[in-house]
Amino acid sequence: NGGDKDLNDFMFIVEPEPVIIDKTPLSWTLAAEDLGNQDDFDFNDVVVSLEKIAGQSELKITALAAGGTLPVYLQFNGNTIGGEFHTWFEGVTPGTYPMINTKTKDKKGAVHTLTVAPNYTLTKFMDATDNNMGGFKIVVQRPDGTTSELTSPKEKGTAPQMMCLPCGWAWPTERTRVVDAYPGFGHWGQGYIQDATNAWAYQCEEGKVVK
Repeated sequence: NGGDKDLNDFMFIVEPEPVIIDKTPLSWTLAAEDLGNQDDFDFNDVVVSLEKIAGQSELKITALAAGGTLPVYLQFNGNTIGGEFHTWFEGVTPGTYPMINTKTKDKKGAVHTLTVAPNYTLTKFMDATDNNMGGFKIVVQRPDGTTSELTSPKEKGTAPQMMCLPCGWAWPTERTRVVDAYPGFGHWGQGYIQDATNAWAYQCEEGKVVK
């Protein structure tokens, strides 16, 4: 009868559409060459995978290969993770440094987790000018008692000793140079500033990589 305009005659709530959160981890592969043996440059001396779900704080690190024969330590923000790297693999006696998973994937590697910022992403820190690899570096203990650190290249024109690569990257077999396993690597390295696609990393020579 004319209405009272009190806006209570028909009331309802509209629930929002459900928010679907993508739980697929962001994934990377870190591969390093410790130059313990100067002639191979095979990038299988330290290989780990990194996984993190966007918005969460857990970063999972899985050991994949240890092709070097020197004591090596993976560090994050200056802190060593999990002790000497060879001991991340099952059946390895501390103080020994065997080549692991450089021909086939026959040993399972340990998984360690770190707490990072929810918006952390490894590729955010790829600017070579800051000599950073997302906070990661590798410390190599040399036979003469000295140590050296592997990070991203310090300056333009310097050969890398540690690379951030796509998830699932197949590392070269022992004593197979990366340029032989991945023919496009050399061309990419000469013009990496212009070619940031990493296309070379998907084009390997069968029989020269560990899958």
